[in-house]
Amino acid sequence: MLERGSYIPWASRFKRFLNRKRENRKWLLKALEDGPYVFRNITPTGSTLPRLQEVDDLQGDDLLYYDAEMELTNMILLSIPNEIYNSRR
Repeated sequence: MLERGSYIPWASRFKRFLNRKRENRKWLLKALEDGPYVFRNITPTGSTLPRLQEVDDLQGDDLLYYDAEMELTNMILLSIPNEIYNSRR
């Protein structure tokens, strides 16, 4: 989606923006560096069958990481210029 050669300057500007402007920059930078949150298999209380974790099951740091990932995705999508976003290849 981004032109070759323009990604590195764009990424460094985006990281500087995260460092300056956001109160949850630790989690935003973690989501940017480590990628999306990976849901795990859990065994709910009172059950013997494991199931895949859902958003409602997240607590503490996992919830902060997931929320930061959603916010980061939205910021990236909003920062893509219209001519790149609308291009067809």
